[in-house]
Amino acid sequence: LDDFSGGACAAQLLLRDAPANPQFAILSGPQNDARSSRRVAGFQSVTNAKAIAARGWFFDDGYEAAMRVLDCARDGVFCCNDRLAEAVVCFCRNAHQKPPRIVGFDDAPVAEKLGISTIAIPWREMTESATTIIARRLTGDCSTASQI
Repeated sequence: LDDFSGGACAAQLLLRDAPANPQFAILSGPQNDARSSRRVAGFQSVTNAKAIAARGWFFDDGYEAAMRVLDCARDGVFCCNDRLAEAVVCFCRNAHQKPPRIVGFDDAPVAEKLGISTIAIPWREMTESATTIIARRLTGDCSTASQI
C-alpha cells in the first residue's frame, strides 16, 4: 500500500477548490505508526498543513483531538483514516458548526454514509495479485521477488 502517495492525493483533492494560501490540518493516527507517518509526509509534500496526532485510529481518539484540529483547519482536514474523519464530522455536528472540507483514508463504509471524500485502498487488486503470486509459488515458481 502506498501511504505516501495516498497522502499526496488527499492534498491534491483539498487544493482543488481551496483559496490562495489555504489553512489545512491533518488528523494523523498515532505518532509512532509508520502508515500514519507516510500519509502525513505525502500530504505535506504537496502543501503545508499542521499535523495533530490522535492517540489511536478509532472514533474516540479522533473525537478527543477534533477541537485542536479544527482550530488549525479553516480550509480543510485530511484524516489519516475514515474513523478519524467520522469523529471530526460528529464533533462539528455536536458543536453546531459546519465541518470544513474533509478527506479521509481507507474508503470505509462510513465515508460514503457521511458523504466525505476518501482515499481508497485497492483491496481487490491487492488480493488478486497476492493470489496469483501464491498460486505460482505453489506450482513451483522460484522466480525472484518483485514489488507490485
